[in-house]
Amino acid sequence: MFAVFGRVLGHQFLHFDDNEYIYDNPHVRTGLTLANVGWAMTAYHSNNWHPLTWISHMLDVTLFGLAPGPHHLMNVALHAVNAVLLFALLVRLTGARWRSAFVAAAFAVHPLRVESIAWASERKDVLCGLFALLTIAAYAAYARRPSWPRYGAVVVAYAAGLMAKPMLVTLPFVLLLLDVWPLRRAGPARVRWLDKLPLLALAAASSSLTLAAQTKGGVVRSLEDLPLAMRLANAIVAFSRYALKLLVPLQQAFYYPYPKTLPVAAAALSLVAVVLVTLWTWRMRRERPYALVGWLWYLGMLVPVIGIVQVATQAIADRYTYLPSIGLFLMLAWGAADVVRARPAWRAPLIALAAVTLCAYAAKAYVQTGYWKDGITLFSRDTRVVKDNVLGYRNLGVALSDSARYAEAIPAFERVLQRYPQDAVTQYDIGSALEKLGRWDEAAARYQASLAADPKQPDALYNYANVLNHLGRGAEAAAALEQSVRLRPDFALAHNNLGNTLSRLGRQDEAIAHYHEALRLDPGYTEAYNNLGTSLRQAGRLPEAIDAFEQALRMKPNFAAAEFNLGAVYLQQGDAAKAREHFDRAIAIDPSLAKNLGGRVP
Repeated sequence: MFAVFGRVLGHQFLHFDDNEYIYDNPHVRTGLTLANVGWAMTAYHSNNWHPLTWISHMLDVTLFGLAPGPHHLMNVALHAVNAVLLFALLVRLTGARWRSAFVAAAFAVHPLRVESIAWASERKDVLCGLFALLTIAAYAAYARRPSWPRYGAVVVAYAAGLMAKPMLVTLPFVLLLLDVWPLRRAGPARVRWLDKLPLLALAAASSSLTLAAQTKGGVVRSLEDLPLAMRLANAIVAFSRYALKLLVPLQQAFYYPYPKTLPVAAAALSLVAVVLVTLWTWRMRRERPYALVGWLWYLGMLVPVIGIVQVATQAIADRYTYLPSIGLFLMLAWGAADVVRARPAWRAPLIALAAVTLCAYAAKAYVQTGYWKDGITLFSRDTRVVKDNVLGYRNLGVALSDSARYAEAIPAFERVLQRYPQDAVTQYDIGSALEKLGRWDEAAARYQASLAADPKQPDALYNYANVLNHLGRGAEAAAALEQSVRLRPDFALAHNNLGNTLSRLGRQDEAIAHYHEALRLDPGYTEAYNNLGTSLRQAGRLPEAIDAFEQALRMKPNFAAAEFNLGAVYLQQGDAAKAREHFDRAIAIDPSLAKNLGGRVP
């Protein structure tokens, strides 16, 4: 397993979900604490409710800090546990060691596993996979020897799985399939349904929480935006696309966009294929029950992510096959065994084919894992593999900007604007890149375009004000910052910069009020203390200025600017000795400040 996926140890986090899930999330980046666990249990963050996923990321931070390699390696470890557990579970349920080994190996090394492993924030896939398999193991034990403690273990494992990722809402139906094969539970069907009812109640609760979180996050697409006919057609095609990708995983991508037009022919062909396979497995349900169970496992576990309730813009995603793939691999392994029984001469060729297939899967997974090294590598390839990949170009631009390759990022963002000329976020991103390059007039124009498309952007207003200040348009900058803090009152950076702007405009009392607000919001904001001191000094409130500078120095003892400014206050008070003392300290930290003295201190 490590030979296939271990190269993730050298991979970076992606600025796509990994920031929200790990390194920019204040509740995760501070590690496992009671307060953070409380947040995890109650938060609708990143458009989901999955507290165990949050807690697992917090535990990683506590153990490893924010180094990305160990976070990725934990995904590999969890996936390895899942593969071993799947093998042990199938052997226990069926007694078929070699068939179980093929299913577990195909599940373990398949290239479609890469997204769930190499993307740190997809921890929820491998974690919910672990609890899904534990649920099945607990259920098998309960089915053989029913008891309340055993059933309690089923409920606990299933609830934990839902708290890792709500995709398990159809798992109770998989348990019904397992009642047929391989458990072959006897007795009335109503008994088998009754012991699924508490699990279905948990599934309904999880579905409600998930829909509420995703609706609140604004990621559930409306029927006006994506008509039902398009959703149904894409869902039907997706069943076939996923099956083909599991059998022959050729062109993989991070993002598969929705078709621009209704795929009538493809949907019709896919529907015929799905219906024919379903009818065949139903016909074979007594002779080959594994076929019906495997096929319905595959279809049923895809239902929550098939897109009838469409979240975000992808048509399909590799990560969605994590658990559904097991059903297809069951069909293949047990079907091959039936072929060998009927035609013993085929035994050696089928074993060779299985070995070659597994080696090919592993080799392809190894190569695919390499594409996830960092955002630039992943999204550069994605734009080559997927035609008209707007999201790919956007993500590529973000990755290039994160690497300070701003001039290269701008053309990637421009490709997005070719499709969506009024996209506020992309105009903002281009403005930010131009700002970093010092192209102030162009940056101002882009921020204006972004705000024209969406005026309620505190960050865009903040950056636009920075550019306006560089252009000497202080009054306009102040107005933009005032709007920014109205939209986001807890924006400490904007309050501080508004204070700076107002101070330069000579409006010291207003500036001081905003510095105080910045410090109320962020008591550890040393720059704000220094800026407050400067404004107080200019307002003639020298004792208060001294207090502000001294507070900055208590928090940051080598703060050269605060030392220098404190010297300037003492010089203004006529205390040359203290002024000289602080000037000397400032210059010792930053010799370039010496030029600012100009012979003012004897």
